[in-house]
Amino acid sequence: MLCSLPARIAGATGLLLLAHSGISTASCVHIGSSPSQAYITINSQLTVSAIDPVGKVIYDSGTRYATRMAYRCSAAHGQRAGFTAVFTHIGEGIHQTNLEGIGIKITGSEAGASRFYSWPVPTITHPAGTTDVTPWYRLQLIKTGPVNSGVLFFPQTIISQTFEPHTPANTARLTMVQTRVEVVSAEPTCDIDASSKNIPVNLGNHPQSFFTGVNKTTPERSFNIRLNCMGGSTGGSRNISYTITDAHFPGNQTLAVNLAPGAGAHGVGIRLLDRNDTAIRLGAARMAGTVDHGTTRYDIPLKAQYIQQVPASQIRPGAALGRALFTMDYH
Repeated sequence: MLCSLPARIAGATGLLLLAHSGISTASCVHIGSSPSQAYITINSQLTVSAIDPVGKVIYDSGTRYATRMAYRCSAAHGQRAGFTAVFTHIGEGIHQTNLEGIGIKITGSEAGASRFYSWPVPTITHPAGTTDVTPWYRLQLIKTGPVNSGVLFFPQTIISQTFEPHTPANTARLTMVQTRVEVVSAEPTCDIDASSKNIPVNLGNHPQSFFTGVNKTTPERSFNIRLNCMGGSTGGSRNISYTITDAHFPGNQTLAVNLAPGAGAHGVGIRLLDRNDTAIRLGAARMAGTVDHGTTRYDIPLKAQYIQQVPASQIRPGAALGRALFTMDYH
C-alpha cells in the first residue's frame, strides 16, 4: 500500500515593525478671569507747531498697566504681539501714521525688558509652563517732519497679543478709546488762491523809440499773489517766503526774466519788483511777511516792467512775452 504524507511547505517568518509617529501640539489654557485689557485715551485735539523739532514727542500716554494675563501651555508655543493694522516702520520703533509728519511708537512688556511693537507682527516661541503677568504699554506720537492740520485715525484695538494655539480668551489687547484725533497746526496754514494760480500781467505797448539806453524801464504794472489762510492757535503765526524763477530759462539768476523763445522783440527783459520797489533776483528766496492767527487772506504785492538790456540800436520791435513761476514756502 502506498501512503502519501502531506507535504510541508516551509516558509520564512518575519516581523513587521510599524513605526509610530506623533506630533505633539501645545495646549494653552486660559487661567485668568478675563482677557488682559489696557486702555488709552488721547485728547480729541492735538496742537503741533512748525517750530517743534523733528523727534519731539507731541503726545505721551505714560505707562498704562493692563489687567492680569494668565495662561498655561503644555508645550512650547508661539506668541504673536503687534499692531492690528498696517503701520510702516520708519526707524527706531517709530511707525508712520495716516498723517504725514506724525509717527507712532508703542512700547510695552508682559514681563522683563521692554520692547516696541511692530508690523508685520513677529511670532516668538515661548516655553511650556504658566505665564501670569501684568502687561504694560506706552504710546507716543512723535513729530517726524512738517505737519499740516488733519485727522489721525487709529484702530480701536491697536495692539493684540495672541498665544497659539489659542482661544479668544487667550489674548491681551490695547484699546484706543479715542480712535479719531484732530491735529491742529499752531500756525495758520495758507494756500494759493485760485485767482493767483495763473496771473496775466499786461505791460503795455511801447514804441521802439522809447528805449533810448540800457536800463531804461517802462512804467510799473502792479499785481498780487493772493493766499487764503486759516487755522492756527491763539498767538500762532507763520512766516511766508517765495521764490520766482524764469519759466523758460530756470538757470537764470539775474534781475530780469528773459523773453520767451520765439518772441519777436529783442533787447528787453521783464523786471519784477517787491512791495519796496526792490528788484527781485530770480531763483532766490524772499521773505514775504508773517501771517498771524485769524488772518484769512494775505496779499503779496508785486510789480513788473520792461527793462532795456541792449543799446537802442539793437532794440527790435515785436511781441515781448515772458513767463515766470513762483513757489511759496511756509515756515
